[in-house]
Amino acid sequence: MKLETLLDYFIFFIIIIKVVFSFTYFGHIILAHTNTEFTEMFDKTLLYWKEITEFIFSICMSILLIYHFHPKFSHYPISKETKALFLLFGIILLFSAKWTIFFDEDSDFIKILNKVK
Repeated sequence: MKLETLLDYFIFFIIIIKVVFSFTYFGHIILAHTNTEFTEMFDKTLLYWKEITEFIFSICMSILLIYHFHPKFSHYPISKETKALFLLFGIILLFSAKWTIFFDEDSDFIKILNKVK
């Protein structure tokens, strides 16, 4: 993979997010079959980061779909109707994402923002 454009870096970021998601997903499955106090605490952390990476992946893919199929930016031979459907799909994914994961008062994201203030 050549990292020449901003889009290349964005796709690479999406791949890294998916790798982290896979690690947390399989880690949760493995820890779900063990019963110790440490694994219970660590499993909660893995579940939290699984949800966060899933959310980030959904948002990134939505942005990629919107960019890739936007009528002004797309140079691929796809009909206008198909482009419009994919553009709307990306927009719908953005609106249907679990925004409360990041913006819940107990989330680490809000805690970090409060410390920065």
